[in-house]
Amino acid sequence: MQVAKPNLLAVRALQATRRLHLPTYIAIRYLVDSVFGSAESAWIETTLPRKYPRRLVPRFYSVMRFKKLNGRGEPEYREFTVPSPSTALAEALVLSHMGGSPGFAKSRSVYSYLWPIRQDKSPFSFEHYVNGYKTRNNDIARYLEAHPNYVVIVSDIEKFYPNIQKSTVKPLFVAALNASEMPTEIRETAMHLLEHLFSLMPGEKGVPTGPELSHVVGDLALATIDRSLNEKYPGGYFRYVDDIVIAVPKTEVESALHLLHTFASVEGLTIHPDKSDQIPGDEWLAHGPHHLHKVTPNSFEALIFQIKVFLRTRADSAESLSEKLDQLGFSIPISRLAVAAQSDGFGQRLARFLKLRWRIALGASVASERNILDRAEMVRSAVLSELNAMLSSLVPAGPTLRKWHMQKLRYLTNRAFYLFPTKELRFLIDPLSRLPEFAETVALLRLLIDLDVFPILQMPGAALMAGCGVLRQTGRRLPTIEKIAVVNPVILESLATIMMFDVCDIADEAIDALTLDEREFLLFCSGKPQLQRAAARFTYLDEIRCLQMSQSSADRFIKIESRFSDQESVVLDALDIGGDYDY
Repeated sequence: MQVAKPNLLAVRALQATRRLHLPTYIAIRYLVDSVFGSAESAWIETTLPRKYPRRLVPRFYSVMRFKKLNGRGEPEYREFTVPSPSTALAEALVLSHMGGSPGFAKSRSVYSYLWPIRQDKSPFSFEHYVNGYKTRNNDIARYLEAHPNYVVIVSDIEKFYPNIQKSTVKPLFVAALNASEMPTEIRETAMHLLEHLFSLMPGEKGVPTGPELSHVVGDLALATIDRSLNEKYPGGYFRYVDDIVIAVPKTEVESALHLLHTFASVEGLTIHPDKSDQIPGDEWLAHGPHHLHKVTPNSFEALIFQIKVFLRTRADSAESLSEKLDQLGFSIPISRLAVAAQSDGFGQRLARFLKLRWRIALGASVASERNILDRAEMVRSAVLSELNAMLSSLVPAGPTLRKWHMQKLRYLTNRAFYLFPTKELRFLIDPLSRLPEFAETVALLRLLIDLDVFPILQMPGAALMAGCGVLRQTGRRLPTIEKIAVVNPVILESLATIMMFDVCDIADEAIDALTLDEREFLLFCSGKPQLQRAAARFTYLDEIRCLQMSQSSADRFIKIESRFSDQESVVLDALDIGGDYDY
């Protein structure tokens, strides 16, 4: 059985938490940097499986993320559960073994959280989510090309993870473990992790959203539905997490809907009434999401690729390129791209693309600094033209057509944060303010343009992280936060992000009402380590504070911009606004 080596397991734990919760990511960096040192360590493989099954208190942390505005214009949130650093590493170890076990194999109709093709090589516990999403959309398009008169049924399971029946998935989980060739200590660690997840949501239903093991539980919860619908509609059933698509002849739409609702009900699940839709096959082919996946010469992706190729061969030109892009009003993080450009993984991709004679790769390999600056201007012009066209057009009716429209508009606005001078983005505020899907983006625009921090304090997540990153990169600071009426879990997460990037001073009076644990968490985020361990409580907070004890206040900035390994992905935070955690 292929199993990832310890350094790769560390990378997987880091990549699972970077977007989910930056403070936890930094704490994992403290841990793996101390464990690995200059040589690879077997600590993850030998110590964790021995210790984790004896851990009595689960080490997780609850965080709030902005989800959407409700019908009354009020923010709604999704709660995520974040594993402690040692828990995240134990989870990565267990998942590495599961990925090669037949009992945990994925159905061919499932496109989310796919196991890596090479467990011993992949830097992710699962294939990157975008890969599965693209493959699903392309497969749907290919199926409809052969059946253009079919109707596409789009459905979504309401509150999927909180409604998973524990009594259904636990026997399946145990059976898959027992049928595997995993070592005993790995199976014991896996079972203990499952019990910890169950304990976080008392009652008969629910697993927390956030831990990567929850995705394995989710697939087990839908295994019967996958098998039944795949047999009934071979080649025409597609699932991405809880987003279900079935392509059927017009005459079978009603029977397919009845089957879907029946199968879901048997599993204690409900199909979301507001997210169900029916799309003619020809309309899907004309407007579907598969059109978003193509990389064109004047796309943002092609520009980033060209910059990385340039930096790979001319690393000493990074500062010059960064200065010239800054002068032209771009906010592209060249320092992060320079690190990614030197990785072995990128070198292998570049070699493969050149061998295939991909036009964009061939052009990038001979590009000069002037070529890159010209290409950046062309990309900016193309994005502006598309943005203006979309903002002046009518929003399509129907949930699916509206969703596709918003996906394309979000694709453009997220990239605009890197392509335009901040003040020139003001033209987006009024039109986006009329679209509730873009509340987070509007709050980010007001943060960057007017330095108005209070709207986005109610929206912790990718937008605030991206905004703080841009502010730090450009050397700007927010006005001091003197007073906050109420510091709740939502505000606490926003303050944590601001403190991680150190882009704003927060008056002591603003956090006086916090509990001891909340203050300790913010002390971690502000880079103020405790001098000695206050008490051996063996909690998430106790763990991250202990890991910080030997660190300096500046260490967190270094780790935000750098990487533990060149196999770790470079993150452009703004590209995640409104998307990565929509399950």
